[in-house]
Amino acid sequence: MPSDKHYKAFISYSHRDAKWAKWLHRSLERYVVPLDAYPPEEQLEADGSKRNRRLTPVFRDRDEMPASGSLDAAIQEALESSENLIVLCSPNSAGSQYVNTEIDIFRNLHPDNERKIYALIIEGEPSDCFPPALIEGGAEPIAADAREAGDGKSDAKLKLIAGMLGVGFDRLKQREATRQRNRLLTMVTVVSAVAVMTSVLALWALKAERETGEALSREAAQRELAEEQRELAVQRQKEAEESARESKVVLEFFNQNLLGSLKPKTGLGSGGLGLNVTLAEAVEAAEKKIKNSFTDQPLVEASIRTSLGRAYQLMGNKDNEVILQWKRALELNKQELGPEHPNTLVSMGLLVGGYRGMQRTAEELPLNEEMVRIKKKNLGPEHSSTLWSLGKLGQSYLRLDRINDAIILLEEVFRLQKKTLSPEHLQTIESMLSLTDAYISAGRYKEAQVTGEECLRLQIKAHGFDSDKVSIRYILAKCYIRLGRHQDGINLQKDALRAREGVWGPGHPLTLSHQRDLAHLYESAERQEEALTLRKNIVQVWDKTYGPEANGSITALRELAWAHQEMGQPEEAEQQFRKALLAQKNNDPSHCLYFVTQKGLGTVLAQQKKYPEAETLLLSAHEGLNTPFQKDDAQFKELIECLDEIVRLYEDWNKLDKAAEWQAKLDALEESKK
Repeated sequence: MPSDKHYKAFISYSHRDAKWAKWLHRSLERYVVPLDAYPPEEQLEADGSKRNRRLTPVFRDRDEMPASGSLDAAIQEALESSENLIVLCSPNSAGSQYVNTEIDIFRNLHPDNERKIYALIIEGEPSDCFPPALIEGGAEPIAADAREAGDGKSDAKLKLIAGMLGVGFDRLKQREATRQRNRLLTMVTVVSAVAVMTSVLALWALKAERETGEALSREAAQRELAEEQRELAVQRQKEAEESARESKVVLEFFNQNLLGSLKPKTGLGSGGLGLNVTLAEAVEAAEKKIKNSFTDQPLVEASIRTSLGRAYQLMGNKDNEVILQWKRALELNKQELGPEHPNTLVSMGLLVGGYRGMQRTAEELPLNEEMVRIKKKNLGPEHSSTLWSLGKLGQSYLRLDRINDAIILLEEVFRLQKKTLSPEHLQTIESMLSLTDAYISAGRYKEAQVTGEECLRLQIKAHGFDSDKVSIRYILAKCYIRLGRHQDGINLQKDALRAREGVWGPGHPLTLSHQRDLAHLYESAERQEEALTLRKNIVQVWDKTYGPEANGSITALRELAWAHQEMGQPEEAEQQFRKALLAQKNNDPSHCLYFVTQKGLGTVLAQQKKYPEAETLLLSAHEGLNTPFQKDDAQFKELIECLDEIVRLYEDWNKLDKAAEWQAKLDALEESKK
């Protein structure tokens, strides 16, 4: 049961940060919103009453907890009755189970209020102060920064208040500055009046008159304050009723369309999908009912679609559904809140991460560039969040083989992060890592070695030798391989793999990813048998732990097939490609990588002179890959390779007319890239 008391905000914090929590609690409850903080057209409610100018009450557990009763129950009631959640971010809160639980509970109780979760950095850096629950989905939240090196206490407090009120920070700051100037002017006026009164007795009558006027003004102010308190109580009641209505709508939707799926298909109480329904079936059934359910509540629909996208993401093998939900959530937030609203940026960040995970860099890039533009405008070009997004943009350029663009951008990001954050900051180290990788791609191996070794030194100094935060060792190991230092590179990657296993265990996807990296290094060092043995083990672990249709299992199969192909073992390669193709067909046959697997299987069949089946597969792969793409996208490379394999197929098959026809298509496509 929700509490009868409605809270403007719930402060979630580690009790090691109690002093900060007390300061924020006191600051929020004492704050009076300037009269003109809202635009003129928004200063009155729909019924003509004045808008609420106070932010009370605010829940902080030490002050608000009852003397008796269940701690957990009281916290849950307060979270349910709170309009906003403010998370004090520090290394203490990042490691606090209670803070993470409070964030999860608030999200579950207010699924439509994701935009009402605010972060306040009080200590540490963004890389080590955000609780894991706060950065769910991989996107770094836009946070107010109370540190002296950030926004400072005053501006950070105003940023939180602006977000809670739904007004612009700049407008609120200007009005606050005006109010402070007026207060100072009033004090100066009073002091001057007293000085004049003391020195010139003839002005006593004027002083008395002024005091009488001030008394009347105070009386009028008290009447106005009493009226505002009454309006505040009415406003709180309205907000509570509106929040309850929205929460009821969301809860009813999930109850009816998710839990309702458990009803029998037929008979008494029918209308569901049966007791054996899977989570995927229940989510898909609920998703079909969203479009026509919230035509007049677009922000509620956006919140639900964001949650459904996360649900699909947790299921695995549902990449397209994830993208569809997050694209729609972004459209709705843009439409209702504007393209630069923090909630819109959160949706944009989720979608960027989704595209990156699917290797759809051509679609990721414009969103990445838009995020950078907005952050530069609103936060400034040297803000840590802006630099973080610029670094991700540099990585996108690198994946698109825009190597020079990537190097120019990453060098500038690295320079600014050293200046504004520190050389040992995790974001700075990650930029060094990306820059090292870019130097390797450009063949600038000596520069890569210098940057990579410095990067590793700083990582060990700041985070310890067994740090698992970034994959520095693998990038530096690639550099050593290019410089002919094969054993140094492999030993370095083995160290990284041991660190991964120590943190995550041998079967975790991140550990398996490091094993894949080690296999790549073995292949680069021409140690094919060791690479093949390792790849077979990776396939077995993925299949046993996550199932044959998991994305990681399919990728491992495809890479094992390529390894067999490189070793001149087309029959073994064919076997692995067929397994991968079957798993992808059951999973998502429209995905770009399905056609990449078709291309691989068609190629090894052609090598075995199984021309008819090879032709069918390669032509199908060409049709699937020949969809809109950027000319420097990875998909373009796959299409070029596919055309090249088709030409080779017809030449080997002695169908020279067709070989010439497809060679012309290949030439035209390569010319278009120029």
